[in-house]
Amino acid sequence: MIRYFLLLVLLLSAMPGYAHGIKEVTVCWEDGLKPPYLMLDDQQKPTGIAVQMLSEIFKSQQVRVKHVVRPWKRCLEQVKTNEVTLVPNASFTEERAAFSHYTKPLYETHLVLFYSKAVFPSAPSIRTLEELSKYRVIGISGFNYQRYQGKVTLEEGARNRETQNAMLRAGRGEFATEQLEVSQYLAKQGKLKLDGLGTISDPAQATQPFFILVSKAHPLGREITEMIDREIEELKRKGRDKKITAEHLQ
Repeated sequence: MIRYFLLLVLLLSAMPGYAHGIKEVTVCWEDGLKPPYLMLDDQQKPTGIAVQMLSEIFKSQQVRVKHVVRPWKRCLEQVKTNEVTLVPNASFTEERAAFSHYTKPLYETHLVLFYSKAVFPSAPSIRTLEELSKYRVIGISGFNYQRYQGKVTLEEGARNRETQNAMLRAGRGEFATEQLEVSQYLAKQGKLKLDGLGTISDPAQATQPFFILVSKAHPLGREITEMIDREIEELKRKGRDKKITAEHLQ
C-alpha cells in the first residue's frame, strides 16, 4: 500500500501543475476592452488574442484559471494584495513594478499618431518629442503616456477610443496617439472612422510591449512569473503567438 501511495505522489509531482505547486490563478481583465486583444463574447466572458495566449499557457501547465472583469484601477489595487494573481495587458511603470513581478512581453502593438489629411495633405514629419510638443495631441483618460517624458501636453478629455477619434475628426487636436492594430480592428467593426485620416510613427517609440503583472504578495509569485516566461518563449518558438493573432485579425 505504501509503495502505491509513493508511486501516486511521484506521478502527481511529475504533472506540470503539481510540479511547481501552482494549481489555480485568478486573472483580472480590465473592463476597458482592447479589441482584438481583449474582448467579451456573447456570454460576457473574456476573449481575444491575449486571453487565448494566456489560456494556452496555463492549460499546458494544467493550472486552473478564474477570469474576472473589473475596472483597471481595481485590478491594480487587488493585485497588490493578492486578491487577484495576475493583471495582463500592462505597460511598464516603476510604480507597478513595486508591487508586481513583470513577465516577458506577451505581445506588442505599433504606436502611431493619427492625423487629418485635410489638415496635413502630405504626411507631416515629426521625428522628436520637441517637434510634437508644438501640436495638440489627443490622448485617452487613464492611459499610460510616460513615453512622452512630460515633454508633450496631452488633451486627455477622451473617455475612450471612439471619443478620441471623434475629437480628432472635429479638429480638437492635430494628432491622436494610438495603437494601430486596435484602431484598425475597431474600424472594421464600424466603431471608428479612419477614412480621411493618415498615420505616422510615434516619435517617442515605434512599438509598445505589453506584459502580465504577477502579484508579489502571492507566495508563489516569482515561480508563476518564471513559468509564464518559459511558456511565452515556447509560444513564440512554435509560432503560436502569430497564429493566434492571425486568427483574430482575419
